[in-house]
Amino acid sequence: MDIKTWLDADRGRTVALAQHFGVTQSAISQWRDNGVPTARMKAVRDFTGGVVTLEDMLPDEKRNVLRGPHDDERPAIDVAAPAKSAA
Repeated sequence: MDIKTWLDADRGRTVALAQHFGVTQSAISQWRDNGVPTARMKAVRDFTGGVVTLEDMLPDEKRNVLRGPHDDERPAIDVAAPAKSAA
């Protein structure tokens, strides 16, 4: 779920997120429109209980770079990892 959808799902989430990070509600509104600052992404994910994922916070052009050319759209990093040997 993206940050806009999460914020709009319940009243008070903008206020709660602003208080949690010690920023203004206006700053959270900017996150809604311009994206969550990279330095805050993991903390936002954790604050939302993982509902807003790191991938959901990436701009579309960066999100597409992470996807591999696979039918199941696994991130390229998954297939680039070394194969595990069966022991």
